[in-house]
Amino acid sequence: MSIKSIKLNPRVEQLRDLAMLRDLGAETIQAIINRLSSLDSAIKPPDIERGLHDVLPDSPDKVNALTRLLMWLTNLRRQRDLRIEELLEGLHQSIVTSQSWSEEDISRWKKLEPQLLSLFSLRTLEIVVKAMDLAYDYSNLLQTTKILTDIRPVFNEDASAIQGAVISYTLRIYFSTLQGSSESLSLALDEDDIKKLIKNCDRALEKAQTAKTFMQRNNIKSTFITGEEES
Repeated sequence: MSIKSIKLNPRVEQLRDLAMLRDLGAETIQAIINRLSSLDSAIKPPDIERGLHDVLPDSPDKVNALTRLLMWLTNLRRQRDLRIEELLEGLHQSIVTSQSWSEEDISRWKKLEPQLLSLFSLRTLEIVVKAMDLAYDYSNLLQTTKILTDIRPVFNEDASAIQGAVISYTLRIYFSTLQGSSESLSLALDEDDIKKLIKNCDRALEKAQTAKTFMQRNNIKSTFITGEEES
């Protein structure tokens, strides 16, 4: 089966991450493969980070860079439906054309291909990337929210004095669309709306914990709540 020609165009920081992976050498990369392949319940990037930390306990920067790199390459392969060989060939061509690596660097990279083939094809990575896709596969994604408190004065008939004031709220929602644009929506709220919103948020958190507990009790151990803090 022939390998189709693809163009990846990695950014400067991604080329640096690739160089870091190259400099780890075959033995360390194989140790990473062995550790990550043993992570039966991995489903989110921090699980990958912990596995990498077991191999590189004194190199947090390398762990972060490797996690970032592996997530990018696995996601790229899924999105473009690439075989591992095609991904490696695309990386090789990108490295050569970037002119940021010496001939010796490129030769060292090519010698690592057996380990890279195994690393980039790890089922563990595919599961994590697929879970992240599912977690954020929505038409609109919330970026941030604000609740503004307004004081609106009530003037007398000739506007010569303030006779009272009305306090109200505005909920401002900032979100990104499926097309990548940033949008916002503003909604007027009263005090009862705020109380109901708090109650509904508390209920949503409780429902999520109940659902997670149910799944784990039914032997679906790899279950997480989107955005939950790591313990």
